[in-house]
Amino acid sequence: MSYLLILLLILLHTMQSFLCKKYTSEYPGEASMASPVFTVVSGLIIAVISMAFSSFKLSVQPLTVVFAMVNALALYIYNYSIVKAAQNGVYSIQMVFSLGGSIIIPAVIACGVFGDELNWLKVVSIIIILIAIYMTSIKKEDSGQKVTKIFLIACLLLFLSNGTYGALFDAQQRITGASEKEEMIIITYLCSTAFSLITMLIKNPKKIKSAVKQTKKSLVYLLSCSIITGLAVNTLTIILPLVDLTMFYTMDNAGVLLLSVLCSYIFFKEKLSPVNITGCIVMAVGLIGISLPI
Repeated sequence: MSYLLILLLILLHTMQSFLCKKYTSEYPGEASMASPVFTVVSGLIIAVISMAFSSFKLSVQPLTVVFAMVNALALYIYNYSIVKAAQNGVYSIQMVFSLGGSIIIPAVIACGVFGDELNWLKVVSIIIILIAIYMTSIKKEDSGQKVTKIFLIACLLLFLSNGTYGALFDAQQRITGASEKEEMIIITYLCSTAFSLITMLIKNPKKIKSAVKQTKKSLVYLLSCSIITGLAVNTLTIILPLVDLTMFYTMDNAGVLLLSVLCSYIFFKEKLSPVNITGCIVMAVGLIGISLPI
């Protein structure tokens, strides 16, 4: 049952990535405003979906509120740093930092704080998958790009924020209980919405009205992506107490990347180099290794 839920989550995250890419390409305003607008709209929709998951009956401990507020800050930093990294450096390196953080940090916290076991096969499989992420993501146009200080800082923030986001969802369920998982999501995304609104107000309050305007296509992608994201994050919190955390985050991130590469090839006509194809094969080997019950 847990593997079926993981497969469902991989499909939801892949759809989320695909729809987000379509939204940003159709967004009619300034490119820099696409991310904060998406964060605000999706945050509100995700909060409503999470309330529905809890049958609109909410009860929360103070510690869950603290976890959620820190997680909202991590989400905000992630959204900011992924844009900065994309603007200043190589996509393949960005992906290794982003996905590496979401795999390594939750694993380290689960082992160091909560006493989970991390055997040699999982460690080797994670290393194989991180190498495969780089191979799968590398693009011909990336060659010759300089690695700047701003890019490295953005990648480090990506690593820390993406990892913290996943680790805090797990920590909340272990400490304050799975019964408050919807409250954790609601507060996380409402606070993230508030952070984005404040940023927009400080940055350029006169452009907020024009920034939120959408075309019919961009609105469809914005709403559908927000709904899928809401379903995905609630599915995530259902899965967490059922599976090995390291195995789960590795399978989820690697699986989403594999399907995203396939979607890009089919729908966006992006060419795959021999290195990309080899990376996909290597990643499949890593996924098999981490899923073995040793």
